[in-house]
Amino acid sequence: MLPGRNTTGTRGTHRAPRFASVMSDPTWVAVCRYEDLDAEHGVAVLVHGRGVAVFRSAEGRVLAVANRDPFSRGSALAKGLVGTVDGVTYVSCPTHLRAFDLDTGVCLEEPHVRVSTYDVRVREGMVEVGPRRAA
Repeated sequence: MLPGRNTTGTRGTHRAPRFASVMSDPTWVAVCRYEDLDAEHGVAVLVHGRGVAVFRSAEGRVLAVANRDPFSRGSALAKGLVGTVDGVTYVSCPTHLRAFDLDTGVCLEEPHVRVSTYDVRVREGMVEVGPRRAA
């Protein structure tokens, strides 16, 4: 997504958040303002050349996973439905409807399949995505 461009997802047209540049610590990238993330919705961003889906849970937590669905190989997870069941916050891919735990990246229906997860922090109102977590 490009800054300020309108995007169309499964939930209609909405305004993309404004993006900032790489912070002084090169491993962390500011991707949007926290207030621009709608609860239980995702945005697609580029972090060090990789597609990342960033989500805000209903509880206000910010989580990030690779934006690549391992089943369709498409960049679709940012458009997925977000929910929480039994304490697990997940995104359901709009293509194949498989759910991925946003904390671990594990597919809830097929636990041997997973997506990469990323460290995320909020500093001075900005959401920053950090290094990809080890599997």
